[in-house]
Amino acid sequence: MNGKLVFVIAVFLFQAVFAGLNIKNSSDISVGFKVFKDIPVFLTITLSVVAGAVIAFPLGYLSGRKNKKNSKKAENIKQGKNKNKPIDADENIGKVL
Repeated sequence: MNGKLVFVIAVFLFQAVFAGLNIKNSSDISVGFKVFKDIPVFLTITLSVVAGAVIAFPLGYLSGRKNKKNSKKAENIKQGKNKNKPIDADENIGKVL
């Protein structure tokens, strides 16, 4: 079996056990302008994790693209494909105003 599949099944099993043990535990949730009463604790935690994943996924995706773009620029500089070559210090020795 694939290790990722086993991990996902274990997480879902843990979630189901956690929900079953906390089905009667509830709390009030305030989002600033509205208060939701008697929300089960497992539902609050599950929705918080999902909201965090929804927020983190685009940030991680964009960060990965930015790092990929920067690594391509560095590779082009190493291969001499950059139009703006860095100034070679040896060429400028003795050239003083």
